[in-house]
Amino acid sequence: MSFIFKKVLVIIPTYNELDNVPTLINDVLKQDDRLDLLFVDDNSPDGTGKFIENVTLTNDRVNLISRESKLGLGTAYCKGFEYAILNNYDVIASSLLRRTFISFSVFSSRSTTATVIS
Repeated sequence: MSFIFKKVLVIIPTYNELDNVPTLINDVLKQDDRLDLLFVDDNSPDGTGKFIENVTLTNDRVNLISRESKLGLGTAYCKGFEYAILNNYDVIASSLLRRTFISFSVFSSRSTTATVIS
């Protein structure tokens, strides 16, 4: 059985990532037109959330959940998974930013299988 992915959401929790976010947005979105980004920002004092909020005004593939305080990585992913399911994404991907590449763990929201793409 083959499955064609039409909508893929990359969940990216952030806290004080202003220096990395502009490059990250460009690097991820140029990979495939089916990729959308969801940033879950924990009220970064460096302005990360505000920067992403401004990007969402001109780029409908970038989304933001702003949280009032630093609530942690696990709950950020839970919020992202909830968003993906409510918005009918076919695949949920979590990003792990490395020095020179981005690794995606890809999970189909309609399946229990998982694939890791690096």
